[in-house]
Amino acid sequence: MLREADHYLFDAVGGGRVSFVHESGELLFDSFGSNEFTRPTVTLPKGKTTVIREFVADKADVLNSLTHLPLRLAEALKAPRPLPVRANLRERLHGKDTTDLKLKGGREELIFLQDTAIEELAKHEPKPAHFQGSLVLRDSENREVGRQAITYIAGVAPSKAVNLEAKAKPLTDERSDMTKLADSLYDSRLAFVRAQRGSSDAAVVARRAELLAALRSERPADAALVFEQALDAALTAGLASDFWPRAKAGGAAASGADVSAASATSATTSSIAPAATATATATTTTTTTTTTTTTTTSTSTLTPAPATPPRPADTASGVLALLDQARGLAAPDAVAQHFGAPPAAPAGDHVARSAVERDKKRFTTQRETLAAIERLRADVLRASAQPDAAWQALAEHKRWEPEPGNPLTRALETALHDQSGHLGLALDALNARIKDEPADTALREQRAALYERLGWTEAAAQERLRLARLANQRRLLQAL
Repeated sequence: MLREADHYLFDAVGGGRVSFVHESGELLFDSFGSNEFTRPTVTLPKGKTTVIREFVADKADVLNSLTHLPLRLAEALKAPRPLPVRANLRERLHGKDTTDLKLKGGREELIFLQDTAIEELAKHEPKPAHFQGSLVLRDSENREVGRQAITYIAGVAPSKAVNLEAKAKPLTDERSDMTKLADSLYDSRLAFVRAQRGSSDAAVVARRAELLAALRSERPADAALVFEQALDAALTAGLASDFWPRAKAGGAAASGADVSAASATSATTSSIAPAATATATATTTTTTTTTTTTTTTSTSTLTPAPATPPRPADTASGVLALLDQARGLAAPDAVAQHFGAPPAAPAGDHVARSAVERDKKRFTTQRETLAAIERLRADVLRASAQPDAAWQALAEHKRWEPEPGNPLTRALETALHDQSGHLGLALDALNARIKDEPADTALREQRAALYERLGWTEAAAQERLRLARLANQRRLLQAL
């Protein structure tokens, strides 16, 4: 509003009336109609409320300069925020809160505060421009002995802005295009070798043998390839259990190329006549023979090793020699040193972080290979009726296993306990496997057999009754 021109007030601005008007037309607040000193609390109802502040001046340009003047509103906090007090600077940085301060009258004292209030005030919504308050000190009789005004600027909580590590830049693959292509082709061929392990297709078997030989000549220092040769020899000689992952019936590739992530049980097993003999020099001699394949449902129970016909000592020693060679290539000492005290790099050092990540990936792969080597060693020693050495190999395997509870490890523990006559422990290990794979009927049949060997005939009958019910339910579902 402009005053008349005959009232010359220089560049002064007057007025300042404030009113709150709700969208319904109700006047919620009028500063001219209320006591400014009482500061009445205004409750804003649901809906849109317009706040109007009126100024008066004798010049239009002065009045226009006030259009961007912010309107400041004050809102009282529902509860006062405590401020922990520290006795001195040392306590301020490293000490605890105190309630006992020795202050002398008439002397200026320094009071150290632990600013914990700002952490909570930063979460206040809507976010204000600032917080104003007072620090009040009282004596033991609750008399006020001091008051100091405090202002906090609303901003980010200190926990989200102070002492934070620098955000690391994403790592880039520094390998050349040719190296990436070579690694990709190598990984895909190795995945095929693992997926077609124990295949009954003659063409697949021949192609797999060619790929394995080519990979060995391409990267002779890769322990994973020597392990595959050892596992092939163990499967061919019948020294490996049926829980090792193999190709599915019909020549289909098994899902998952990683040995440690494969399933511990198999719906079918393939029995192939021995056609290859592994020697300690990591060479394989193949003879042309007639190979027969028999596919059966794996519902048999574990039997102690003494009931199994003895295996040729030279065959077992050949497999163990290959495993020793694979272990040497996997560099167990270097792997143990890496995971015992892993290297670190600053967040901002991109080159060092890339090198650390490459080493971590390489040593992780070698660790998984070492775990698979010792697992197979324990299985071969179990099949060779060397239980003490098998338990020692299993303990070494757990040293390298990245995470406990691997299905293959549990299956091996079950077989070792069963072979040693520890039927109760074998049952515990078997129950852990069933908990992970409750739909595996072969494991439940195996548990029923263990119940019978323990003399728990009623529990065995109940287990087989549940199996019969499940089979009946599957038949009904298939008929629908």
